[in-house]
Amino acid sequence: MRESKQDMVYEAAEKFLRVCEEEYPPGMIGLFGLQGAVAYSPEDDTKLEFVVFDVSMRVPGDPCIGPTSPEMRNLTLKHGVKIEDPLDLSMMEIKKALETGRLSEIVT
Repeated sequence: MRESKQDMVYEAAEKFLRVCEEEYPPGMIGLFGLQGAVAYSPEDDTKLEFVVFDVSMRVPGDPCIGPTSPEMRNLTLKHGVKIEDPLDLSMMEIKKALETGRLSEIVT
């Protein structure tokens, strides 16, 4: 995907989060992946839009968080902990919630 088009994906993700929060409180908790494509709008064939055709809830369904993804290295650097498996992220989240007394916020 072109870097200049990433904002389209982020906007779609924000909309998805808002709808999840409204329809299914407390909303989406944790990682998810929107799978889609950038295509020309049916209303205006000069305008590109991001079309979502699938949602992967949590890991390991999210392809960008797979073991071979370069994103795994970025997450290792971000968190300062070696992340080798996508499920390491879930375990980190649970551990942090326990340490901070916020487990009820990540469990529905």
